[in-house]
Amino acid sequence: MKNKCLIILFTFLIMTAAVFSVSAERELSGDKLDFIPTGEGYSFTAVGNVELIYDDITLRSVGRGSYDQTTGDIHFEDEVELFYLDYEAYSDLLYGNIEQEVFHLRENPEILGPDSHLKGDKIDVYRAEQKIEVRENTYLDYQNLQAYSEKIDYYMDREIIILEGNVEGTRNGQKFSAEKVTVDLVEEKVNMEGQATVVFPQEEKSDGS
Repeated sequence: MKNKCLIILFTFLIMTAAVFSVSAERELSGDKLDFIPTGEGYSFTAVGNVELIYDDITLRSVGRGSYDQTTGDIHFEDEVELFYLDYEAYSDLLYGNIEQEVFHLRENPEILGPDSHLKGDKIDVYRAEQKIEVRENTYLDYQNLQAYSEKIDYYMDREIIILEGNVEGTRNGQKFSAEKVTVDLVEEKVNMEGQATVVFPQEEKSDGS
């Protein structure tokens, strides 16, 4: 019986190694790792200092992370870090599908691009659409522009950021408001639409001395 259990264990280890060696850059680690069979693969749950490397994507969590090999579904909790293309993202909850490269960030999410910093209550990343959606209490920090709005759409392929809904912020120290603001990261241009207003700072008057 003991030998039979050892054979089963070795067989599983060989199968697991084969699965993760399909690509040299795919592995899951943690202080504790559990697994259950699901269809053609396994569902893995790691606890403590979790790290999932999947091609050019790296996910980390100090708490818990799960990965379903059959579906590609992922679920990470507690100080989650996502490193993806030229972006870094942080939240306390992340779920989605790593094969489809769809990520939903919740609970204090934020994402940093090469020249931008985005915040909101909800951040969703869609690789197929080359799009990042930020919803509810959104905030953008881009070079000399800082703004709040109801929603933000970041088109990664075109490097365009669009803020919509009660947009308010500052640019070069000047306050502005509009219904829609478009930021072109390539041309470094900003376009404002819908009751757009810019408030110029008053010049200090000389006292004549």
